[in-house]
Amino acid sequence: MTRAVGLGIIGLILLASALAVAARLRSALLQEPATELQEARAAVYRLSDQAADLRHAGNYPEARRIAEEALALAEKSLGPDDPDTAASLNNVGVLCQYMGDLPAARALFERALAIWEKALGPEHPDTATSLNNVAFLIQAMGDLPAARPLYERALAICEKTLGPDHPDTATSLNNLAHLFQAMGDLPAARPLFERALAITEKALGPDHPDTAWSLNNLAGLLQA
Repeated sequence: MTRAVGLGIIGLILLASALAVAARLRSALLQEPATELQEARAAVYRLSDQAADLRHAGNYPEARRIAEEALALAEKSLGPDDPDTAASLNNVGVLCQYMGDLPAARALFERALAIWEKALGPEHPDTATSLNNVAFLIQAMGDLPAARPLYERALAICEKTLGPDHPDTATSLNNLAHLFQAMGDLPAARPLFERALAITEKALGPDHPDTAWSLNNLAGLLQA
């Protein structure tokens, strides 16, 4: 497997994690009484869903326009420090990434990270997801040394809050291993890939797609 393919899969996994954050926020919202603020959140969610549908259809420019509309509504109605504003920032950032506008994506991911750190705390699993997003963009922009401490911090958070055998910990291990591979440090990458594979096999089973991905990561390293 080439490095580009591996990094692309990382991006998709990070996006899935970000969508899980949004799902938790929506679940909490449904338990609140109807208010003007709740209606604003619902409107942000509707726009975000439209943008996601357009993104899945490959219409990135229109998806970005709708996602930016959701972000503007979130900032105006919910405030610049609301977790749903962070989710909207992340959504626009993903689309900027897909469209190749990495500097714009990085700025959006960094804003989202600052909000989640403030709202959820520096050791929350969702903060780890945001750290991975920022690190991935920095890596994609070619600044590999700057990406390393962010990946390492995300991994430490996952290990502490989710445990050493959690699938999200495996994802963080794979992210850091890919970085080491890109830096040419294959001896450092190998034990991380091996540990990630062991976690996914135990937690998800030998036939799960994430296990296959981990196997491909390790195989690609051994062939390098």
